Amino acid sequence: MEYHEGDNISSLASAEIAMHTDFSGFNPVVFHDGKGWTRIPFKEGSGSLSVRKIDSPNGIIHDYAGRMFMPHWNEEDENELDPFLGQVAVVRTVDMNGKVRIIGAPGYAVTLETSGGTGEGFTAENGTELRFKTEQVFRAFKE
Repeated sequence: MEYHEGDNISSLASAEIAMHTDFSGFNPVVFHDGKGWTRIPFKEGSGSLSVRKIDSPNGIIHDYAGRMFMPHWNEEDENELDPFLGQVAVVRTVDMNGKVRIIGAPGYAVTLETSGGTGEGFTAENGTELRFKTEQVFRAFKE
């Protein structure tokens, strides 16, 4: 596919994850010694991010949700991502336009869930879908 300057390309190019307790500072992001982002291995073109702004009695809530598909899910990937399951993570996404968003923060952890299977037919692709979501009172941070 050929891209041109000014194109608005959909999908996520990359995603990374860290525990919400791994940071010594935020905005800008500063990790504790020995901590850093863990890459999420997903199929190109399968990653998406949605953003909603919801009115609440306490003001505007920024609702972020995303998903991505990881084909040929294996034990190595599972072992690396299992500690991030539940409500413990911060996610860094880069979309195909190069826009970076850091979703979640200490005290506003992102919830991470997975579901997977073998597919329904001989030609179906087996793998796992990873979903993440959070509601926070501030916009995603940018780098």
